[in-house]
Amino acid sequence: MTPPPPSHNPPPPPPCSCAAGHYCPAGTASPSQYPCPAGTYSDATDIVSAAQCAQCPARFTCAAGATTATLVTCPAGYYCPAGSAVAAPCAPGTWSARTALAAAAECDACTQGSYCTGGAAAPAACAKGYYCPLGSSSATGHACPAGTYSASASIYLVGQCTTCPTGSYCPQVRLSDCHSRHFRLY
Repeated sequence: MTPPPPSHNPPPPPPCSCAAGHYCPAGTASPSQYPCPAGTYSDATDIVSAAQCAQCPARFTCAAGATTATLVTCPAGYYCPAGSAVAAPCAPGTWSARTALAAAAECDACTQGSYCTGGAAAPAACAKGYYCPLGSSSATGHACPAGTYSASASIYLVGQCTTCPTGSYCPQVRLSDCHSRHFRLY
């Protein structure tokens, strides 16, 4: 009598790897079911918890499911400390043309004669009739006083406002002609 042939059960298939940027705890149904949280990333394909995702490095942002290949460099006018999911704007009155800043302290004070809104990548010229000292955050924050004016943009000291000429008046900000038979004393 011949023995029965040995049973040939094929071995079970190997488990599938988790997708990079994701983690796979027991019972995970898909390799991309659990993305690493925003502000973290991972290139590993064998992690089992969100705690194993690495903190996003300074100077970058990391969306949910990020890998080294998908890190986004912090844009001009913004800074990105470690663990950033989104970039933080340079504060009003500061700016930066540089990318990849890690801290607010790396933003530059807005230049004299200019103003900078939050997240500015370049200073903008101060408005005519106004002056903008170092660190200004508004084009119209400092008006030339009554009796003076400025026909040019980008002045930065109140002393750069021009005294109103004879035959004109300057209520504030702009120069106006006097109407005939009217005058104004300063």
